[in-house]
Amino acid sequence: MIKRRFQPSVNIAQTRSFPGADVGSDHELVVMTFALRLKKNKKRGNIRIKFDVDKLKDPNIHTTFQANIEEDLHSTRLG
Repeated sequence: MIKRRFQPSVNIAQTRSFPGADVGSDHELVVMTFALRLKKNKKRGNIRIKFDVDKLKDPNIHTTFQANIEEDLHSTRLG
């Protein structure tokens, strides 16, 4: 009557059926307690890129980085 996936969540001691319930069919009314256990939903947000700013103190890296940024800005303005 209960799917195997949910069987550990049902408390069998607190499950009752009412065969004489007036439901208008040949089915029986079943009342039970059910402990629902939900999985935690993992948030998949934007991953921040961490830059090592201390490397910019090196003049070679500084000029390369600056040239790359200027090139990216120039290409986005035109495109």
